Amino acid sequence: MDSSLILCYIWWISYLELLLVCSILLMKTSLKVTNEVTFVCCIMLALYSVFAITTSDWIAYNDIIKEQIRFHGTAATNLESFWIRLILFLKNNISFRCFIYVCSYSVFYLYLLFFIPASYRLTFIALYIFLGFYVLSGGRQILSIFLFYVAFELLKRNFFTCLFSIFLIVICSGLHKGTIFLLLPLFLMCIPINKKSVFISLCCVIFISLFLRYCLYDLITLYYPDYIYMYYFQEQAEEINISRRIYYSSQIVLFFKTCYVPYLLYLSFQSPSLYISKYRNFLYWGYFCYLCLYFANYSFSIPQRFINHMLLIPILVLISYLFHKKEYRLFRKMTWILLLLEILAANISISGIRQLY
Repeated sequence: MDSSLILCYIWWISYLELLLVCSILLMKTSLKVTNEVTFVCCIMLALYSVFAITTSDWIAYNDIIKEQIRFHGTAATNLESFWIRLILFLKNNISFRCFIYVCSYSVFYLYLLFFIPASYRLTFIALYIFLGFYVLSGGRQILSIFLFYVAFELLKRNFFTCLFSIFLIVICSGLHKGTIFLLLPLFLMCIPINKKSVFISLCCVIFISLFLRYCLYDLITLYYPDYIYMYYFQEQAEEINISRRIYYSSQIVLFFKTCYVPYLLYLSFQSPSLYISKYRNFLYWGYFCYLCLYFANYSFSIPQRFINHMLLIPILVLISYLFHKKEYRLFRKMTWILLLLEILAANISISGIRQLY
């Protein structure tokens, strides 16, 4: 048996064990996490991510790094210039991943330490391992997302933190261009959420999704025929070489999450907590952007990335706050169903990637 396949099985089994531990922890309502335990959790997550050989990005980055080194950084790629220079300096996949995940989980640790209350931190980490750990094990995007939500927390505190927040957002867009899409719900947060704005936003979803579906692709192909991100607008079956099992399992999770988030928002609007209010408002407008992408239906990859990656942190904040409320039994059941679907989808994806070794 090939050594890569053996490592793949070891990582897969250890990942399942980690999920089992998280399931037990989610049932504990009174546990509080100290700063030291939070630090150990972040180190463990960084180590898991560095050696996540079962992710598609492991293979993709391995090929990109070899190609960039071979052509001395001049090979065609959609990577930002910072990452190309880093690849040329570090020379191999493991060193590259070590840099990304040490930086990422250092930022994640600071975020947990300063912005997530100790009473919700355990639930937040456990939910992150279920919902975000596997989908965010891809690389550079994870660092930009963590930095963005640190910047999000620092906004409107005072003039200097606001300036630093803008600086962090600029860095985020330099690390991963996709983070720019998060600026739209950030600006839309200026609009108060009430019955009138909800009605208008739902109407806008219809018109915007129709525009995206029937106009945007034609405009881009007309004026930018060689646009480097054009593959995001293609049908998913043509876009990436995945099996039907992986495709349909991801679609099921995406559909369930599309129904789950409105219920999550509904419950959060009933809570007077200031802690979740800004995340609730951000998630509302983020979900508005997601629906526009979802109903445009060019490729399920775009809305999937948006809700799984970009909106992950506000979703986790709201779930961790509401999860152990005794009056929300139906919500807890729906959350467990979502976690189960995510596990099944992740395992189908892992089994598909194992076939590549």
